[in-house]
Amino acid sequence: VRFVTRGLPLREGDVVTEEGYDRSKRLIEERLRMRGYAFAEVEGEVRVYPDSRTAEVLFAAEPGSRFRFGKITLVGNDQVSKRPVLWAASAIRPGERYDERAVDEAQGDVYDLGVFRAVNVEIQDPVAGTDRLPVVVHVREARLQGVELGVGAGADQASQRVRSRATWRQRDRFGGLDRLETTARGGWAAVPGVV
Repeated sequence: VRFVTRGLPLREGDVVTEEGYDRSKRLIEERLRMRGYAFAEVEGEVRVYPDSRTAEVLFAAEPGSRFRFGKITLVGNDQVSKRPVLWAASAIRPGERYDERAVDEAQGDVYDLGVFRAVNVEIQDPVAGTDRLPVVVHVREARLQGVELGVGAGADQASQRVRSRATWRQRDRFGGLDRLETTARGGWAAVPGVV
């Protein structure tokens, strides 16, 4: 209980504001979800006593059952290998207690691989008769191959310059989410009396 209520934005003696109330309520819910209560819900009520110029803030939590992570499934990887993606999602480990921070971390780590346009880590309903929550990692692959072209020019009293660059990039060429890239640069400069 102390972990859930310690250091809330709304404290005894403070002026009750809607922002402080909402932040306190949200923080209680987040802390419960960090402790394995995946479906915790928090309700609140503010009672105002105008005569004494005081207010009473009440929060009631319905934590529900405590859960652990279950099996992890990857969906949407048509070209990208499964294993490196699941390694990137290692913040979620089957059998460990559910923690909403681990879900957010895994989602960010999979996106940071650089081969997906979108990543969503979804927690499924618990497996009947267990405390296990299956996890589905939904991905939408980005283009694995691309070419970038660039041209630039500049001029001043001493010279005129033209530069160009072409980059070819291939991701996951050998199945390990590797990145193969090659760049060619070219240019032309004119200086009075010298080319």
